[in-house]
Amino acid sequence: RFTGDTLAFVPADLGPLGYIFGQNGGGAMVAQLMVTLLGIGTMLGGPIGGWLAARIGNRNLLCLALVLFTATGVAGLVVDAPLAFLLARFLQGIACASILVSIMSTIGERYQRDARAKFLGFQGAIVSASGFVALFLGGEVAEWGGWRAPFALFVPAILMLPLALFVMPSTRPSKADRTVAGGWKVIVGLWPFYLMLIPFYMAAYMTTVHLSFVLAGDGVTRPQSQGLIMTASMVFNVIGASAYGTLKTKLGRRWVFIIILGIFAASDLTIGLWANAVGSSAGCWVAGLAGGLMTPFFTNVILDRTLAAMNGRAIGFMYAMMYVGDFLNPFAMTPLRLSIGNHPTFALVGAALALAVVVQSLSRRSPVGD
Repeated sequence: RFTGDTLAFVPADLGPLGYIFGQNGGGAMVAQLMVTLLGIGTMLGGPIGGWLAARIGNRNLLCLALVLFTATGVAGLVVDAPLAFLLARFLQGIACASILVSIMSTIGERYQRDARAKFLGFQGAIVSASGFVALFLGGEVAEWGGWRAPFALFVPAILMLPLALFVMPSTRPSKADRTVAGGWKVIVGLWPFYLMLIPFYMAAYMTTVHLSFVLAGDGVTRPQSQGLIMTASMVFNVIGASAYGTLKTKLGRRWVFIIILGIFAASDLTIGLWANAVGSSAGCWVAGLAGGLMTPFFTNVILDRTLAAMNGRAIGFMYAMMYVGDFLNPFAMTPLRLSIGNHPTFALVGAALALAVVVQSLSRRSPVGD
């Protein structure tokens, strides 16, 4: 149940989820599941959104996803039962993935080559900047109106519905178009790329998943201080995303991939070897540069390899693999971190990424192509 400004529940409130995740933990369990179920929803929502995009078109998919996203977001204003609250978060993950699939597919249809790379970088910068503003507003609104108040920030999402209806084209690929585009053979042919995304995103999410523990071990225990350090990395997200179009045009796909690997390696090695709060903060901000680059980069790789009729499905599976890596990170890295320590774990991952940089620099083949 919800009691005042504190989330609390008895074990029975989790229902069947209690048997899966355990019945202990109180509000902390619900807080953890809020993040987990959103990620699982996004993981499953990628292929679902890709399938729907091929059936009903990107515009219709975006309209449905915006309605679902808004409804599940504002549910936090009124829902009391933790199980219903968590279901809303899961469905919101599906909506998030569907929104991304529809938007990225539309970009793929409207822009080609260097123009598409620049636009994807611009779009990524806008997303990162918007995320920075939303995080800041969420904290301020929560201070003013309590823990429920930030859920009101989901209301403006529905204002995008008229834009989707009147600006986006209503076309959808026919069965013949999908056949010409290669159908499921294209998706199967991308399996080495999809598999590569899993370990890559396991490494990429090191700061996102574990930095709060590292900072606490370094003596930065106040949530406000930790939040400021991690939120500041979104400024570097904007810088990285803005640079993508130029880097892609001048260096090509393979070397941009090497740069992303190198930035993440430098980030993790900084946190691992400079074992204090200053090093952890600096490493987090460095990772922000690669974080801004990676989404437009991988999206563009997919769009380069597929025709318009299969864009949605290919991008949907890409987002699924990204979140598989995100989901697996704590299972693989938390036991290692507890065994050898926070900073040595980052140093080890950074060394592995540095080795990948060397291999990719010397190799003639790359999982992302030339």
